[in-house]
Amino acid sequence: MQPIRRYIGGIDDVSRDMTSDEVERLLDSKAGKGDWFANWLSVTPPADRHTTFRALLDSLPKGSYKPFAIVDGLPIKYDHKNLDNPLNSVGRHLRFVIIALPDSQYNLSNAFSERTLCIVGSSNPDGKESFLQCLSWDPHALGKGLGLTRFFQRSSKDGWPYFGDGFDAFVPASAPFGPFDGHVGGAMIMKELGEPWTHWFATKNGDEFQASLGSTPEKGTPVDPHNALFDKLFTAPGQVPFSLVGSAEDLEPIVQNSIRKWYISRFAHDFQKPGTSEPLDTISSSIRN
Repeated sequence: MQPIRRYIGGIDDVSRDMTSDEVERLLDSKAGKGDWFANWLSVTPPADRHTTFRALLDSLPKGSYKPFAIVDGLPIKYDHKNLDNPLNSVGRHLRFVIIALPDSQYNLSNAFSERTLCIVGSSNPDGKESFLQCLSWDPHALGKGLGLTRFFQRSSKDGWPYFGDGFDAFVPASAPFGPFDGHVGGAMIMKELGEPWTHWFATKNGDEFQASLGSTPEKGTPVDPHNALFDKLFTAPGQVPFSLVGSAEDLEPIVQNSIRKWYISRFAHDFQKPGTSEPLDTISSSIRN
């Protein structure tokens, strides 16, 4: 078994190798195949683990994922006529969310019903220092139909350390740190869950994305220096920009379903007897310190 690093902010002072017992718990699944990303780490030597956005996506089975795009400052149009326009240097913070179903062909309705990865990466697919994070969902980690979110983040020092699971979002020491600073409650999040899509690439705003980023097939711009707009990961040759990118309307139900399933798991874990749908015993007498 290959080593897996761990760093849970607020709990671990420094990153460290996980113990064999910790790794076994990470790989354990009550009624399924186990966590896909943790399994990948456990069988892949550290030197062979993909550390760029592009390499990670290229390693997934063909047709198993769909990218979605998010940007800030969408209403700002890139001014090609006046390149000195100060708005041309306002960061758009373009990034991508990948929903991957590594065990099958991508099917919207199967996300979070089977093993699912939510990968967040920057607009620099080849950057070895750019932000790259993975939320990995094991749909049966706590029992049949009771899943668990686990978080991993690429690090230039440690490769792909484990950053904790959804329950760590409720631990006072770790709740303000790492992925839980944004993923409150240990679940997926989305800037908006409906129109108007002011941040997300959607069916009706493709032209706005292109106008805001300003890139052409030949070159990028200061706000899209790596020309992600026409990168083959997101745009098919000869097609309109982001032809391979999904619309926010399709991501919305995935996010909602992931939150619902995580809530069901938490409820069963906290209020039901293990392996049953029976509620925990009622405490009829008062508890005194």
